[in-house]
Amino acid sequence: MCILPPLRLRPPTSPSPFRPAIRVHPIMVSCISDAKNLCGKISSLIGTELNFKIVNDYIKVTTCSMEDRNALIDALRREKLQFYSPTSTINKPLKVVFKGIYRGIDSADVRSEIEKLGFNGTDVTQMRRLHNREKLPMFLVTLPKPDKVDESNNIRTLFSLSIEVVKYEAPARVNKCHNCQRFLNGSAVCSM
Repeated sequence: MCILPPLRLRPPTSPSPFRPAIRVHPIMVSCISDAKNLCGKISSLIGTELNFKIVNDYIKVTTCSMEDRNALIDALRREKLQFYSPTSTINKPLKVVFKGIYRGIDSADVRSEIEKLGFNGTDVTQMRRLHNREKLPMFLVTLPKPDKVDESNNIRTLFSLSIEVVKYEAPARVNKCHNCQRFLNGSAVCSM
């Protein structure tokens, strides 16, 4: 019989202002010349505490809350400074895949059946095989509100068919911005 040592738990730590429960994404400000003066200018734009870190040609600015982050983005736009900021995943729509639905069923029929369950404003697309565009027995469903995750996982039948609901996993690819032509940046959040 194997005896395991007792599990050691860490004591709870006090919340740090720069480690919030909801992850606040940093803002990357382009630093052309004097970083020290630019950090002072940025901190004077918004009266709250900011965390600065120099990364390559950018100053990485981290705020304590989403409200401070949004206020800083507005202030940077007013000052016409070049920056980019990754989008927050809080309000991102939820994508799930419904597996096991007959491949001959139309997407509009699936959408109407999902709306009967209380998911309004959904986008439904039938998935296809990459090479020969053959229809697959899977439908990609985009739900507008991410707070319905638990409800979408409880769906077990659709059209009296037993189905499986899984989280959509997007294919791995690297984003490239159309504005500044840099990788890992999107044109929707770029102000370069």
